[in-house]
Amino acid sequence: MKQSEYNYFFKDACNERYYVYNSFSGAISELSEKEFEVYSGNNDLTLLTEEELEAAKIDGILIDDKIKEKDIIEFDQSYFRVKAAPYFRILTSTGCNVKCPYCYEKGITTITMSEDTMDDIARFISKRVTPGEPFKIEWFGGEPLLNIKAINKISSSIFEDDRIPEKITMVTNGLLITSDIADLMKNAWKISHVQITLDGTMEVYNKIKYTPSIANPFIKVLENIELLISRKIYVTIRFNVEDNYKDLCELLAFLSERFEKNEYLTYYCYPLFRKIKEIDKSTMTNVIKLNHRLIELELMKADQLYGLVPHDCGCYAVCYNGYTIAPDGRLYNCSHVMNEDGYVGHINDYSPYHHNRLKFYNTSFSDKCKNCILLPLCHGGCRVGELCEGDIHQCYLYKSVLDEILLEIIHNQGGN
Repeated sequence: MKQSEYNYFFKDACNERYYVYNSFSGAISELSEKEFEVYSGNNDLTLLTEEELEAAKIDGILIDDKIKEKDIIEFDQSYFRVKAAPYFRILTSTGCNVKCPYCYEKGITTITMSEDTMDDIARFISKRVTPGEPFKIEWFGGEPLLNIKAINKISSSIFEDDRIPEKITMVTNGLLITSDIADLMKNAWKISHVQITLDGTMEVYNKIKYTPSIANPFIKVLENIELLISRKIYVTIRFNVEDNYKDLCELLAFLSERFEKNEYLTYYCYPLFRKIKEIDKSTMTNVIKLNHRLIELELMKADQLYGLVPHDCGCYAVCYNGYTIAPDGRLYNCSHVMNEDGYVGHINDYSPYHHNRLKFYNTSFSDKCKNCILLPLCHGGCRVGELCEGDIHQCYLYKSVLDEILLEIIHNQGGN
C-alpha cells in the first residue's frame, strides 16, 4: 500500500483541525493529528490502526502499490477525447449589439452567416452525428440572436433527421430576447441552458451595455431572465470580477430579493483575464468573498462553485469531435483563437490532420502539469493558455487559493 500522488494536506489553524483533499477521488477527509503527521511527514503507516488505514483506502488517500494513477489519467484523457459526444459551438454572427470593453472578440471582423453556410453547417453536423446518439450544440457569437434565421434553419434541418441533441445551450447578453423568442428557444430550438453576464448594478451595467435602442438595459435583461426561467429554461448568470467587489455585493443582494431561490437560476463569478500566466491574488480573494456571499444568500452551495471533482478530460475544444464553427464556415480549435493560429479548416473540406489541429490535440502533458497535484481536475488546463495563443489562464482557477476554498467547502458542509 502507498500514498496517492494526489493528496493535498492542509490545516484549519483557527480550529486546530487537520484535513486532506485527494484530487483523484474528490474526497475531503478530516484527519487526526497523528494521521496528519504520518501522511504529511514520515509516512510510517505502521503507526496507524487498521480502521484508520481502511478509511484512508476508501477515500483514495492510500492505494494499492500496483496502481499508477497518472497512467489512469492519461488513459482517460485519450479515451474520452475520442469518445466524448460531438460538440458544436456555432457562431451565428461575430457582430454584437453592445460593445463591452473587456470582450476578447473585440476587433474581429463582423461576419453574418449566409443561407448557404447554414445549409453546409447542418450537413456538417449530420455527417458527424448518428440519429439517436448524443451530441451537443452551443449557440455563440458575437451575439447569436442577431441571426435568428440561422438558428431556425440549422435547428429545423437537424431535427428533421431525428437528431436531437442531449443538450443545447446559448451564450447571450440577453438583451434581444422577447416573449416570442423565448418561446422559440424553448420549443423550436430546444434550448435547455442559457448563460447571461451581469456586469454590475444598474448604473454600472447600463454604462457597459449601453445601446441606444434600449432605454434601460438593466431592467430589460432582468425581464428577459424572467421570460426564460418562467419557461423552465435554466439560466446561469456570470459575474466578471476585477476591481468591482462592492458593486457586485450590492448586485447579489438585489438578485437575491428579485429572484429568491429559483431552481432555474445558478450563478458564478469569474475574473477578467489580463494576464496569461497569472491572475491577481487580490482578484481571486474577491472571487472567494463573492462566492461566500452567494452561499450566505443561499443562492449557491460551495461544492457547486469550485469544481473540485475529478474530470475525464479537458473541455470540448481538445476532444476529437469538438468544433468551433465561424459564421463563414471556417473551423477553429476554440472561439478564443479565431485567427490563423487556431484555424483548422472549413466545414466543406475539414480534416482532423490539419497541423493546427494536431498541435492543439496533443494528448501529452507538459512537465509542469505532470507533477501537479491538481492534474485530475484540469487534465492540463486550458490548451489555449498553455500554447499562449490567447489572453486566457491555463491552470485551475483556484490553484493559488486552494486552502481557502477547501475550508470554505468544509465550513459550508457543517465542518465548523
